[in-house]
Amino acid sequence: MGDFGWPEDESVVKRRVVCGVKTNDRFNLGLILGDNVYLEGTQIDDYDRLDRVFAQSFPATTFPFDFLAILGNHDHMGDVYTQSLYHLIREPRQYDYVFILLHHHINDGCGPHRYVPHGNPLIEWIRQSRATAVINGHNHNMQKISDERRQRIINAHQNGSTAKNVAEYETLLSSTIQNIIKKYSETGRIFIENRGGQLVDENCGLSLKQIYQNVATRFDITLSKTEINNYFGQKHSSLKAIHIIPNRINDPNTICKRNPFAHSFLRIEENYPNEQIYFVDEGRSSIGTPSILRVPNIRSRNVSVFCAMNRYGVVHKGINSRPYNFEAFLRRFLKRNLWAVKPKPEGCPLTIHVYFCPHNSELRFQEIRSLRILGHTTGARERITCSRPAVFNQVIGLIYTTEMQARSRVDCAKSSMLPKPLLLASQVGGSSRLQLCCDDSGSSSYTFRVKSAESPGADGSTSYSTVK
Repeated sequence: MGDFGWPEDESVVKRRVVCGVKTNDRFNLGLILGDNVYLEGTQIDDYDRLDRVFAQSFPATTFPFDFLAILGNHDHMGDVYTQSLYHLIREPRQYDYVFILLHHHINDGCGPHRYVPHGNPLIEWIRQSRATAVINGHNHNMQKISDERRQRIINAHQNGSTAKNVAEYETLLSSTIQNIIKKYSETGRIFIENRGGQLVDENCGLSLKQIYQNVATRFDITLSKTEINNYFGQKHSSLKAIHIIPNRINDPNTICKRNPFAHSFLRIEENYPNEQIYFVDEGRSSIGTPSILRVPNIRSRNVSVFCAMNRYGVVHKGINSRPYNFEAFLRRFLKRNLWAVKPKPEGCPLTIHVYFCPHNSELRFQEIRSLRILGHTTGARERITCSRPAVFNQVIGLIYTTEMQARSRVDCAKSSMLPKPLLLASQVGGSSRLQLCCDDSGSSSYTFRVKSAESPGADGSTSYSTVK
């Protein structure tokens, strides 16, 4: 049986059917084929309703045999674990039968819920394997009458047999025989028609224009594109295409690229002690929480967190009321975090490697910054390699502005003067060299020498312009 999911007090039909069949054929096993509880399955731990559906509908005193049940699509709308526990057979020694259960996904190989243009492969598979029995639940793919059988019914009726006589030797209902005969007398057609919807099911990537042209060509019916689109809207269907983005995170090529990238960190660890290695990043959400959070429709600040840490803990952290882009990230990194770390010995260089990883599925780790800022007693020299020329000048300005702050011991009150040399540095050409020439007297005046991009003079000397 299938689709009987009402309790006994709501539907007494199923008990009458089982009693009637049992009177004619003394079976000793009941198979329940799905949709056991209407309309939306079983609630969590709602064993009372299951008891009403099964035990009260088929009491053991009247039906002294086993009922084996599987779950249907309506059962899967509810809590499947409650039904599974209700019917659970826990040990192999309790198994009496071996069944192959085929549900919706494999049954989609033939109708009625899906059009298959090249026949019914599931029916052909069952014919070839010579299955002992075919048991159907709420997907009635096997219950259609074959075209050969329809032809035989029509021939018998034309030879003078009545619908009742044909139903007896065909073991079909009289109403089914009458419907076949009636359809033949009205349309002259013996074979069953295919269901609609084949056009879109054959190719779900058709556009509105293509559907419009196909309908006009196949059926000689002219419909507007708006009418076709409205019909899809009524069926809750959409013609929007879905593009599947391949996941390359664990692609073999990606794994090969990841290996040398990981070893590059080991080389850094060999050259520098642990206390000189820092890991810097910014984030916007707590661990284990989504990056996008639904909040009330009110205007609020966008808070981002900046953090630098080494193996021994967090060295510096800061909160920004705006999101970080690349320039803001680098500005905060160079202005604050470089000088918040433990001071280094005089003349000892501080080397920073900044890695950039784009936010997509491809692993393209690439060293785009190698900043080497010397100690303040050795003088400021440009040590930067950059693969993004658009921000090259800004990076130079940030480096020299930060170096000025370290060399001249500028305190917080004087740091407001820093945007001027930053602006000056950002105007330097791509091949020019900006030199800092100042002493350690703490003066608030700075002298820059800008190397000309032109060729050297006749005597081989290099020309400079001095700006205070």
